[in-house]
Amino acid sequence: MRALLFDIDGTLTRSAGAGVRALAVAVGARPRAGEELRKMRLDGMTDRAIARTLLAAERHGAPHDVPEADIDAVLSQYLGALEQECAGKSYVTLPGVPELLPRLAGRPDVLLGLCTGNLEKGARLKLGCAGVWQYFRFGGYGSDAEPRPDIVRVAWQRARELGAKDAVVIGDTPRDILAAHEAGLIGADGKRRDRSPEERRRWAERYNGRPVTERLRQARRTFVPRAQLERLFQLPVVDYAAFRKQLDSVVDQEP
Repeated sequence: MRALLFDIDGTLTRSAGAGVRALAVAVGARPRAGEELRKMRLDGMTDRAIARTLLAAERHGAPHDVPEADIDAVLSQYLGALEQECAGKSYVTLPGVPELLPRLAGRPDVLLGLCTGNLEKGARLKLGCAGVWQYFRFGGYGSDAEPRPDIVRVAWQRARELGAKDAVVIGDTPRDILAAHEAGLIGADGKRRDRSPEERRRWAERYNGRPVTERLRQARRTFVPRAQLERLFQLPVVDYAAFRKQLDSVVDQEP
């Protein structure tokens, strides 16, 4: 049995800034944290790492110096604000997800799980709001660990306890796939990364900081519709078949 470990934001669901609004409520009257939030790229980050970064910015300190109790307090406020956002149906599924998940859930050789930086309650709120929470039997969450590779390891351990022999992590950002490779699993680019630390470092250096390549990898992993591809690259995709061929040739190159 193969476990499919899905990320949530940008992979299964989308919203019009609901998560950022909930975070803004959580940081409250902290001007430096609010300024940092407006500058941050949150995709692929874990909830706890986001809260830690925001509080560190407010204090002009190092992230590891932020008290855990302060992070817990911000995340508690965040979940309350997120619940209000979800009550307003702020999260919807991406195109094709409502059709895909029941088909996968009905297969005896597939085990559906989550692998997300969201806290477990946050994941339940978002997917419940979007109407797809019921398809996932288990997961690894931001409430299990802060580093993303550790979340992958937790999800994989739970998958094995349910009988999985293999797993694929499916996400929409380089952080998702790098975490899968760091944990020794297959990313949704289809290649297992059982490599030495030096090989993983070289691979990360190649793809981190390469915006075009990152967008190519994002498009390939999520199989987004043509209109979304056009927005992703900010140019029209005239020949989709040729585009996919070129995309595959770029992302499949080994370092």
